[in-house]
Amino acid sequence: MKINMIEMHEGKFSSEEMKEVFDKVKSEEHWKLPIDVLVAEEWVQITEASICHFQGCVPDVSFEREEFGVKWFRVESPGYVCD
Repeated sequence: MKINMIEMHEGKFSSEEMKEVFDKVKSEEHWKLPIDVLVAEEWVQITEASICHFQGCVPDVSFEREEFGVKWFRVESPGYVCD
């Protein structure tokens, strides 16, 4: 299932859109470090795609909670491990 995730996002988001989202979720210390963020449901797919694109890994996504009608998901990446 995770292998298909890459194909699912192919062509769906521009490089500029993914860079903008990745810049918001990456570690301030270094882009290769692990990521652990909460995002609203509407941002899950582009967050997954941007992490996959820039860190070369498929992040784990899990439902965290719902507040005021907004569903929040935890998106976790082990970081860039291809060195």
